[in-house]
Amino acid sequence: MQKISSPTHLRRGFSLVEILVVIAIIAVLAAIAYPVANKMIKKGQIEKNRGIVMSLEMAIDQFYDEYGYYPFEPSTDQLTDQETIDMLNELHGGDNLAYNTKGKNYISSIPDASKNKRGGLVWSGGANPQIEAFRHTFTPVAGKSDFYIMLDSDYDEQISVTDTDYTAKDIKGKRALIWSKGEDLVRDAITPTEKNQALLDDVKNWE
Repeated sequence: MQKISSPTHLRRGFSLVEILVVIAIIAVLAAIAYPVANKMIKKGQIEKNRGIVMSLEMAIDQFYDEYGYYPFEPSTDQLTDQETIDMLNELHGGDNLAYNTKGKNYISSIPDASKNKRGGLVWSGGANPQIEAFRHTFTPVAGKSDFYIMLDSDYDEQISVTDTDYTAKDIKGKRALIWSKGEDLVRDAITPTEKNQALLDDVKNWE
């Protein structure tokens, strides 16, 4: 007797309409997921910047507790970019340093960012590498500072905020003020409406 194949065993491919529906669903899901994923990535970058700021503040405090002075003496409270690099090289330690005479490394917790130039210390090459840049986690902008630093140069544990992007006030109990203005390099929105419409990416070590 001839065996008749059951209709349930017949194989049928997807129709063009079914394929287009699946593609459309995937596109919608991707459109929903992309901004969410992007926001999570940016939050991670902000938190890494916050960790860098806290690590540097701790390093400056530890240096001061050990030596009784700062790892750099700036001409004004706010360090220039080059003065920041000079201070970081002192904090890193090594031989024949002007301030860190014991050569101890105080900034081992700040990441090495030499590979991708983001989120930490960028080192020069050669036999005697030196710190040559201090980067936040966002894309660097030529001619702009990623981090700003002020030291309590008169040793009264009070620093006046002079950056016009922030409210002018005296910060007490701090030996250093350290901040980053985030990806856009300007201070965050400050009105309630603006705060609800944007992810705040400024990082600073004072309130």
